[in-house]
Amino acid sequence: MENNFNDIERFFNGAMDAKETAEFETRRANDKEFARDFLLYRQANEVVRLGARQRLKKHLDELGQSEMAVTMISTYGRYYLLRKYWYAIAATVVILIGLGYFTYHSIHPGKSIPTLAQLFDSYYEVPKADLAMVRGDHAEEPLSLAWNSAIQQYSEGQYNIAAEDFRVLLANSEFTHRSVANFYLGICYLNTNLPDSAITHFSSISPTSSLNQDASWYLALSYLKTNNLKRASEVFKNIATSKKHYKKEQAEEILDLLPETD
Repeated sequence: MENNFNDIERFFNGAMDAKETAEFETRRANDKEFARDFLLYRQANEVVRLGARQRLKKHLDELGQSEMAVTMISTYGRYYLLRKYWYAIAATVVILIGLGYFTYHSIHPGKSIPTLAQLFDSYYEVPKADLAMVRGDHAEEPLSLAWNSAIQQYSEGQYNIAAEDFRVLLANSEFTHRSVANFYLGICYLNTNLPDSAITHFSSISPTSSLNQDASWYLALSYLKTNNLKRASEVFKNIATSKKHYKKEQAEEILDLLPETD
């Protein structure tokens, strides 16, 4: 657990190089326990980022003075240091806040507002792999084979396998269709519940690429999936104010449903 925490902390602090980041993402995709720890850490960061430090401290103090604290702490007994389980408890605060939100809107149905996750589910569609890489004279070259494999696996919904193929392509300095591969790799990460990794790849797509509009749309959706209201709103506003963006109307619809940000 301690190693998990240190690795996750280094990832969020941007302290990993390209090789370590690739290994980190592979581990998230294949290690369920590690993926769970990552999710708990991210949820805790979100609580703190939104200014809930005092609420969390008060909640922990109350837990420490009640029998419920004994039950809860024993649940996380293997995290014998606070550093090892604070973010799991913080995730519980997220759940409690969510339950309060649900209860309120159950009593006041006229004021019901969709959650960010619901908005994501309503607007997210998996794009088809209809962009073929221009081949050279030798169709059996390693890059062509890796590309064909990636697209085939992507089209069949085998996103973990496709993601590995796309990573192999992007690791090769001779591969030139980087924006396309980054885009499809981002979609693979969204479909395997790794929106943070998806954000990294959508953000790396060149502004001059023909996929720039697609990348901005899916980047905004990725921020919805990570529950990052501020960044999602910023990207959707950029889309909505663009005269030629093909998702302009949908972005305006979403902005009407999002709560205001500071």
